[in-house]
Amino acid sequence: MRLIRLGSILFFAAAGAAEAQEFALYPPCPPFECGDSRLISETTRPSGPLSWEEQSVRMQIAAESLLRDSAEHVAVALMAGAEAFAADGTFALPDGPGGGIGVVIGTLSARNHPACPADLENARIEFAVERFGWGNPYASTLPVCVSFPRAALDRAPLMELRLSVRCYAGASCSLNATLIDPASDDVIKTLYASGLQLANLGSKRMAWAGVTNIMYDDPVRGAHIRVLDHHYHAEP
Repeated sequence: MRLIRLGSILFFAAAGAAEAQEFALYPPCPPFECGDSRLISETTRPSGPLSWEEQSVRMQIAAESLLRDSAEHVAVALMAGAEAFAADGTFALPDGPGGGIGVVIGTLSARNHPACPADLENARIEFAVERFGWGNPYASTLPVCVSFPRAALDRAPLMELRLSVRCYAGASCSLNATLIDPASDDVIKTLYASGLQLANLGSKRMAWAGVTNIMYDDPVRGAHIRVLDHHYHAEP
């Protein structure tokens, strides 16, 4: 599969608003397990003790075919120390997927992910918190998982994600996420989790977005991402 990417503006930000960026994600490497990811921002955690630190992102996601017709998902990570995938689509080892905390949107089997509700009729899309592994893509876990009707894509093929992660001393973190129909500003689904342990114990604080091709779907489906804003703040 030819790697297709739209032009993007890579913007490295500390605290403050970000310029809008747009890019397309298409896993380039069937028939083996792979994905495609793009760095949204990167900053460095200040040295010394912190009361808390927070990273957030607001983006629009257009991935109707992937969400409706495949068993794949879109992932967004904050507080990460590495990206999920290398340029050739393989897992970005030794450190990927970066040990951050974020969300995944797509088809997630309750058999493989016990936190997800059963969907025997394949009529729903899962929306889950993901605690990404460090140096091991198979170490990622989904501690909280909800779902919404697949029919929501009929009225909202373009969705807006508002995601924030705040971490305290000891790398214990909380997450807030909301999926919104940007045309009406109606809330599609929300997620909240606390007591999440950050696997990234380094100083890098990356935000990235990615899509998977772990089920060898044919044709490979992707996502168009428009990042509206991103922000990082640390409080001594």
